[in-house]
Amino acid sequence: MVFPGKLFRAILGAAMLLLALCIAAGGTVAYLIAKEGHPAHSWRAVGDLDALGALAVLGAACFPLATVVACRLEGTGVPRLRDHFRQSALLYVAVAIFLSIVWPTRGTDGESLGFAVLAMMTAGAIVGIALNAMTLGSRRAVGLRRVRSGGAEE
Repeated sequence: MVFPGKLFRAILGAAMLLLALCIAAGGTVAYLIAKEGHPAHSWRAVGDLDALGALAVLGAACFPLATVVACRLEGTGVPRLRDHFRQSALLYVAVAIFLSIVWPTRGTDGESLGFAVLAMMTAGAIVGIALNAMTLGSRRAVGLRRVRSGGAEE
């Protein structure tokens, strides 16, 4: 049975990853705006590699931290597979929504800044899902080692 307090903490834990997506994507857009027109860009436009690099760096900083905060909010000792799906549920929904918008319009003449932002948000959500799984996997390995060695569970 899920108690209201526990349910609230679970929803708040899932919202942490959505907040991390907003921070990573917003930071990437801010970085791209700052770099646009910089003399280092010989083509005078911000490239996809800049966006990918900025998203990877900011995502690597935000998503593991959000996962740890979500685990602490939820009181997760040794994470299980269901913890990943619960925490990443909003990111999975975001990927489905973003792909349903981005996929049909790819390759058309109507690609715009909105298309680029949605594509970046989709990539960010996928990065977040992967980093959440990796962070929970490493926390599980550490937690199982503690339990096996007789240490206290988190």
